[in-house]
Amino acid sequence: MRIEQGALFLLVLLYIIVANAHAGLAPLTTGPDELAHYEYVNFIAEHGHLPLNSAERSQAAYKSDQPPLYHLIAALPASLVDTTGPPYLKRYSDNERRPLIEQTRHAWGLHNTEDEYPPYRSEVWRWHIGRWVSIIFGAAAIIVTYFIARGVPFPPVDIGPSLPRQLLERIILALGAAAVVAFIPRFALTGSMLNYETALAFFAALFLWQLLKISKAEAENPQFIIHNPEPTPSNLQSPVSNYQLPITNLLLLGLFTGLAITTKLSALILPFEAVVGLALIARHYGWPWPRWLRAVAITATATLVTVSWWFGFVIYQFNTVTEDGWWTGLLRPLIAADASDATTNRLLSFLTGGQAGFTAAIDNLESGPPWQWLTTIYRTFWIVGIEGQQPLGLVGLLIALALCLIAVFGLIRLWQLAAASRQQLADSGQQIAVSHQPSVVSGQRSATHLQSPISNLHDQTHPPFRAI
Repeated sequence: MRIEQGALFLLVLLYIIVANAHAGLAPLTTGPDELAHYEYVNFIAEHGHLPLNSAERSQAAYKSDQPPLYHLIAALPASLVDTTGPPYLKRYSDNERRPLIEQTRHAWGLHNTEDEYPPYRSEVWRWHIGRWVSIIFGAAAIIVTYFIARGVPFPPVDIGPSLPRQLLERIILALGAAAVVAFIPRFALTGSMLNYETALAFFAALFLWQLLKISKAEAENPQFIIHNPEPTPSNLQSPVSNYQLPITNLLLLGLFTGLAITTKLSALILPFEAVVGLALIARHYGWPWPRWLRAVAITATATLVTVSWWFGFVIYQFNTVTEDGWWTGLLRPLIAADASDATTNRLLSFLTGGQAGFTAAIDNLESGPPWQWLTTIYRTFWIVGIEGQQPLGLVGLLIALALCLIAVFGLIRLWQLAAASRQQLADSGQQIAVSHQPSVVSGQRSATHLQSPISNLHDQTHPPFRAI
């Protein structure tokens, strides 16, 4: 156990060292939308509140219409920094002559100067505090990834008198999964910049962890007898329905869903994933419909309560009901906000029948065939450029491709083994049913006759996350 904890500690420490090196060496604005995120954090740190009107949102830059959980957290330590003295950030907007200065690197809205070098002071220090908050969230996401993989069940097979193979496989899988996440180049670089990506990854990982815990709680249900892949009306009277739901885990599932949404709106897909995940668990363990609906209702309630503060604030402060009517007036601040994003404005235009939003072409949009789009995603995911240069180039992409193919092969093998295990379990169930048929007919079936075979079946049954 100490070796395992030590290995995890060293892994997280190595990630922090690598991420801190990125944060220290990468010029400001290297991260995606980093200046806009900084302005949002800076506004909250200076004023002590979120932007309350359109003018304040303009001052806080175009990310100020987004959920603010990460920015609120980063603003807490950032507010302790005194920014009344130099050095100041060399923004383009601060002087009309600055945009005329030639740029030595691709930067958005900011000139990089020697003021960014250590020791950090004033606004530069505040910027790096935001980067360190991202690094902490990234490290936390890696730890949660480790616990998710650590919780994946394995069949207990001993390989020695003291160390079961089950424990060894769990340790290797957990550390390997955490290491893969930690050192994906895009995660390491983006996670060391000032943005909300690692905060979102952290809450999404907690969301998945709770789904796994709910499945494991059902596997340990003493009244769970055998999985019925084809539920019948008799399932409605199943003792499973009388077993108490893991309410704490369901509430936490909703909580982490809400926290992810109030970090970044792309997490709006998590409620749908929760419904599907709970449906898979319900199907695997033979839940009746009322039990599944109760689980979904508990999760949805926790989610709505968690996000209500942000959506309530936006609707109250920025609705345009007076100008646009109820439907458009409530949707505009929630979807399109400052109208800087073409995708959300197209969605708003669709939902309002063209009354709000726009459908114009997106400026500076590069187009190409689907294969080019896919290769660009693959390349930027695995290889991070440094000022336009990619250290490993094609070699790095080929290594990553080989690892992906090996992982796909491993998933196929796991699926095949899981299918064989399910068939073996079904055959065992038929044998047990046949062996106990006389007792059932005579009505003399006893609990002691069933205890051993059912316990064996229960030991072989694993949550659906095993196959995944």
